Amino acid sequence: MIVTQYAWEGGHEQMGGLMALDYEYDKNKPIDFNETDYYPAWYQGDRIAASRVEAWEFIAGGGGSFNQLNGLYTVRDPGAKTEENAQLLRALKSLHDFMYGFDFLKMHPDKSFIQGGLPLGTYARGMSEPGKQYAYYHHHSTFGRNTASYKVTPGNYQEDLVLHLPAGSYQADWVKSLVPRSSRSTAGAGQSRRLRIQWTLLCG
Repeated sequence: MIVTQYAWEGGHEQMGGLMALDYEYDKNKPIDFNETDYYPAWYQGDRIAASRVEAWEFIAGGGGSFNQLNGLYTVRDPGAKTEENAQLLRALKSLHDFMYGFDFLKMHPDKSFIQGGLPLGTYARGMSEPGKQYAYYHHHSTFGRNTASYKVTPGNYQEDLVLHLPAGSYQADWVKSLVPRSSRSTAGAGQSRRLRIQWTLLCG
């Protein structure tokens, strides 16, 4: 197993989880995002959203496990029974359900099937079993405290994603990372297909 810390890097030659996906995946070992920035103290802006996007980008990009350094769990409240933590856990539950909609052991990191439509300021990851199943996630963010964590950029976004897939019939499910809900469309392929999605107010 390859054990990492922080989103990209945190100094002292520590390799972040997302960096490891880019540089260590070919070693054919599970990559563990073992420790995030310290939540909530070291996050900036919408801290819940920042935590959500790093988990989704890492796992949807081929990561093996995600372990948040969550300071909401304390001696006084060992169960972290707060609405803030409930929102964090709902996003992780949504991520769990999203990934278990795939036979993900047959997939590998890949975003080459996205041929266009992503604006500047977008971070994106994907996985595929070519011709059979594709997972993709993107968000609008900058880095917050150096490159250890993200700071999301709220806004009203509309992406016209251009996908290039082998010929066949595909079912597309658009999943909001905030809650485990999705919308569905079906389309054939074999050439570039344009799909439009719109996120209102935020982010991930």
